[in-house]
Amino acid sequence: MGCMIKKVILFLLFSVFAFTSQYKLDLSDDHIKLVIPANSNLFVSDSLQENVYSLVLKGNISVNEDIWGYNISKITSQYDGKNTKLDFYFEKKGLKPEIEYKDGKMEIDFIFSSVPTKEKSVYLRMFLGILIILVLILVLYWFLKLMLKRNISSDIPGIGRLLGKVDIMPGKTLAFYELLNTIYLVGITTDNITLLDKIEDEIVCDRIKEGFSRKKDFSSYLKFFGKEIDSTEIDMTQEIIKEKVEKLKRK
Repeated sequence: MGCMIKKVILFLLFSVFAFTSQYKLDLSDDHIKLVIPANSNLFVSDSLQENVYSLVLKGNISVNEDIWGYNISKITSQYDGKNTKLDFYFEKKGLKPEIEYKDGKMEIDFIFSSVPTKEKSVYLRMFLGILIILVLILVLYWFLKLMLKRNISSDIPGIGRLLGKVDIMPGKTLAFYELLNTIYLVGITTDNITLLDKIEDEIVCDRIKEGFSRKKDFSSYLKFFGKEIDSTEIDMTQEIIKEKVEKLKRK
């Protein structure tokens, strides 16, 4: 009789040992599934902390796994004589699994594909922040480019107009404004606007306006006065324009 009892005890111990050692762990980037053989639903309770999910199951279930390169780094078990507490340690923020009992098996399935991790959320915020900064830089660049290359208004309401302008160098421009009966030679830079000279002679003003009405480029400025102007007058015009250009370059 005693021998029979010993055999029964050994059989039960062997059965428990076999039961505790029989589990299956499926690993992938999207899923980590722990499958435990069971005669009934073993679920008791569960809880989730920052990066640890705890699951309490009926019976003695021994699971101790160190996992490398996956979302769960390790699984440990603690048996209190009645129930077993399984702790799942996550590399990032933890999540609860889908738990299902079917066909004599407990399936504990962690699905990661649909749950963004904290790291992904941080990267997403960084990407959006960089994108917003780039958009702001592009808008600011476009605005500055528009301001630096803006066209000078061709009309002063009621009394004046722009006859023409010449880009001497990047950021420096000569402009000829007609205001009443006077033509003003204005130097324009990115920093300021300077009055360089004013022409009040009616005949000279008419010739300048006639020249601008025919051509707008700098090479035509010396031809404003037509074939009737002698070489001395052309030389004087060249000197005046050269002087104004040099004065503007020194600004």
